[in-house]
Amino acid sequence: MSWRAAYRGLMPDAYLDALSVEEKAAQWARSLARERPRNKRTLVAEDEDALVGYATIGPDGESGSGLLYLMYVTPAYWRRGVGSALMAPTCDAFRQDGYRMAVLWVLRRNERARAFYERACWQIDDAATQINDYGGTKLTAVRYTLAL
Repeated sequence: MSWRAAYRGLMPDAYLDALSVEEKAAQWARSLARERPRNKRTLVAEDEDALVGYATIGPDGESGSGLLYLMYVTPAYWRRGVGSALMAPTCDAFRQDGYRMAVLWVLRRNERARAFYERACWQIDDAATQINDYGGTKLTAVRYTLAL
């Protein structure tokens, strides 16, 4: 799973290794079934018949902006333009949904993801941070914003 590769070295190995692919798949199936009623949607990137990336967007209840809940690309496709190709329709979807601003949260230590978002013109909001617990380890996330 791409989330294991994306967070290896950032989150405790025991936490990542304990995550169940089957449970994640079941969670995704439930989440996808609820997206439209909750004004969320998932965009996908494919290579032939294979899913190689996805992004989920929707409302940010805190700011009233659009929220990029997550964006993942299969590790074999990292640095091959898939994320950038997925970002354009993601921003279009925010605009179609009426948002003029979008936000996202990324782990402060996730330099690879932060560099990607910064190349895509997202701006760090130094005043906004969150601390979340991952398997007993508290990690800080920072907020980025994007004018649409």
